[in-house]
Amino acid sequence: MKQKKVLIISLIAPILLAGCFLFALSAKADEDNGNFTVSLVNPSEINNGSSRAVTITGTGFTSITKVAIYDKNFGVVEKESNLTPLVSNFVNDTEITATIPAGTLAGQYDLWVYENLIDSYYVKYDAFQVNSEVSADNSIFYVSNSKSAKAKVNVTYKGVVFSKKKWVKARVNGKNIPILKLTRSGNESTVRLNLNYRKWQAGDYDLVLKYKNRIHQRYVKKNKFKYRTVWETGTITSENIFSILKQPTL
Repeated sequence: MKQKKVLIISLIAPILLAGCFLFALSAKADEDNGNFTVSLVNPSEINNGSSRAVTITGTGFTSITKVAIYDKNFGVVEKESNLTPLVSNFVNDTEITATIPAGTLAGQYDLWVYENLIDSYYVKYDAFQVNSEVSADNSIFYVSNSKSAKAKVNVTYKGVVFSKKKWVKARVNGKNIPILKLTRSGNESTVRLNLNYRKWQAGDYDLVLKYKNRIHQRYVKKNKFKYRTVWETGTITSENIFSILKQPTL
């Protein structure tokens, strides 16, 4: 099943780097504070259904160089524990490989290459995109004009956490699809759809899911850390997730 990438739009909070208070903008130049550079992360877009290795190209790498990722939705990098470390392998002074684990939250990530966060790090902003793997427990139906042409379908999104059912909207074939239930398990969310496919033509159909979440961001004010609530909004389009087939002939 093909996937269009997850589009996540969110407010950006201030970011603290190396003890200096800097305010993040929507478009930022990479942060260089040491002997590293990062020129390329390949691939720059991955699905989170399974672990995936990426190759980091740059300069100044050593056997003690660390690699981590950061989800900017959480606002401020105050210390190393705010980062998510990756299992990495030093290849040479211009190349490191690192593994993005399965189930990583969908979104856009900054990449940190560092030895410490004071005077030896490099941050490549918006280094790569993680897309959600989406699966449905029932995806094939038959052309029907009957009023009973309905199905309850569970669609699971890996690496996406929906807060409330009322903040999630689904559309298929240009129609709003009722969401009966929302459940969460770890970093996975499942929505139960009431799919009415009466009079749909034979073919494949996309599922477009729009959502919003309230998230808490740290920010800096007068050299103190504070918190604020902001909205994160996103759209996930899953191509050809449902198929309507012609009725089989005897």
